[in-house]
Amino acid sequence: MVLAVLIPIIAVLSVFSFLSVAVYTGHRKEERESYYKNEMLKKLAESSPDSAKSVLEMLREEAVREARQRKEGMRVGGMVTAMVGLALVPFLWMLIGRPFGMIGLIPLGVGIALFIGSTFISQE
Repeated sequence: MVLAVLIPIIAVLSVFSFLSVAVYTGHRKEERESYYKNEMLKKLAESSPDSAKSVLEMLREEAVREARQRKEGMRVGGMVTAMVGLALVPFLWMLIGRPFGMIGLIPLGVGIALFIGSTFISQE
């Protein structure tokens, strides 16, 4: 009896311990990569005026690329959320009944808002 209670508890603790260590190491890796990249760019910028201009141009291009990726991610997320909502409407309608089928309109609205909102985000 005691073993039947301890196994799920140990499993849950193990999963969350693993997740916390995995997230921590991932963030440390990103932090270290960012630090070394910034140090390299700083040394390049200090070496000559021409390289400083190229470093600034590279940083601008990187900022534009990140903004574009963020915008595309919001667009894809909006489409996926809208499609889930659209699929939930008939599924819940047939499974539970008409009033509960309308619950699918919530993720549909969120998805449409994300998709439309991503089109109005400036390109920076």
